[in-house]
Amino acid sequence: MVRVNSFRNFTLYQRSLDLTRVVYEVSHIYKESLSNGNIGLIRKYAGHIPNQIASALIQVNMNVRFRKLNEAVATLKKLRVLMNNLEMRKEIDYKSWCLFEQYRIEVIKLLNGYFGWLGSFVN
Repeated sequence: MVRVNSFRNFTLYQRSLDLTRVVYEVSHIYKESLSNGNIGLIRKYAGHIPNQIASALIQVNMNVRFRKLNEAVATLKKLRVLMNNLEMRKEIDYKSWCLFEQYRIEVIKLLNGYFGWLGSFVN
């Protein structure tokens, strides 16, 4: 397996940080229309994603690595549902939703690619 000096060099981690930045910007722009509970929840979910990815990237144990990546996928799903509900209730605009969705899809694609790459070492 290829050794990487830092998890920060992975595109997957960098794109997850971009997603988190977008979520924080959206929550800041629409803080008037969002409840404090929703702001806290979307920021919590967004902050967990890069954390879970970084935790997975530094793991040596493959089972733990896969578990952390699956946790990141589950958190992405929760965040998508929440952001979709906010957009449907018109608490955030469609443009912000699309920007979030672009980054979310990119992170999901990179996660799927990373799962495939890891699978080649397991089999």
